[in-house]
Amino acid sequence: MGDTRGIALLPTLTKVIAKVVAQRVNFMAECHGLLAKEQAGFRTMEECTAQAATLYEIATKRSIRNQRTYIAFIIYAKAYDKVPQSALIRKLESIGIGGHLLKVIKALYDDPRMCVRAGSSLSPIVNYHCGVRQGCPASP
Repeated sequence: MGDTRGIALLPTLTKVIAKVVAQRVNFMAECHGLLAKEQAGFRTMEECTAQAATLYEIATKRSIRNQRTYIAFIIYAKAYDKVPQSALIRKLESIGIGGHLLKVIKALYDDPRMCVRAGSSLSPIVNYHCGVRQGCPASP
């Protein structure tokens, strides 16, 4: 597919459920300190400009002190397209997500199938077991 990626067209009720799931997982992650304060991606009330300002401030202070500064930017292109869904479920379990919430998450990925629409034509339906749904409220 090159530089293109598909998006999930989900029923409205599924989107509502996925949004509630995402909010609960985020709440649990924040309450239990599962994310470092520096990890701002996909978090509520975090901005790219704040991260850039912090980086600028650190680099400026180090420059004033004549300290070398090395910065690495890593772009995980299509990383979320390659996550095995079973590994995602195991990771959620390992950080303490269980019960009804985990059952709902598993149900969102139960028997995942997709097809591709090109114009008015649809490809055959195929199963997939890697990747999170692009465009789903529960996906980053």
